[in-house]
Amino acid sequence: GHGLGAVAALDYASHDPSFGAVIAISGVDAWSGPHSPPNVLLIYAASDADALQERVRRLGARLAQLKQVVVDRVYGELARGTGLKTSEVSGALPVSILYSDVAAERILVWLQQSVGPGVAPAPASDRGAAWSALLLAALGVLLWGIATARVGAPRDEGRASGWMLRLLHLTFALVVGC
Repeated sequence: GHGLGAVAALDYASHDPSFGAVIAISGVDAWSGPHSPPNVLLIYAASDADALQERVRRLGARLAQLKQVVVDRVYGELARGTGLKTSEVSGALPVSILYSDVAAERILVWLQQSVGPGVAPAPASDRGAAWSALLLAALGVLLWGIATARVGAPRDEGRASGWMLRLLHLTFALVVGC
């Protein structure tokens, strides 16, 4: 997360122990969950406000359970989820850090060290096409039900249940359409 997103990421990870790492970019705060966020990389731009940089270092020290931390030094054990690193990116502005090659490289290395290189996910099946086809079919049934309902038409004496069948078609079309 970046800015307030960094705050949200830290807090969310403190509630869900299944996370492998948290990257907090130019934003810090306390978290409210019962767990300490795992393998945290606190990264900020050298041009971030001095107060923000100080808060990042204080949070890093709190996570490492130390009085202070040295920037770009890893504390804790990544394999146990207690890794921590604060990192300053020179030449980046508070917003341009998102597009910084240096920041991207540091984040990538941190993730590889924390959670491993990962496996490329299998391409997701295109469920949108199936849902679109189902929706079109439901629309067709709905239109067919409306067209055959003939609301207000005189009742056919030979087929006393014809209106019930049309009502059933319309109800089915509405249920499927929804």
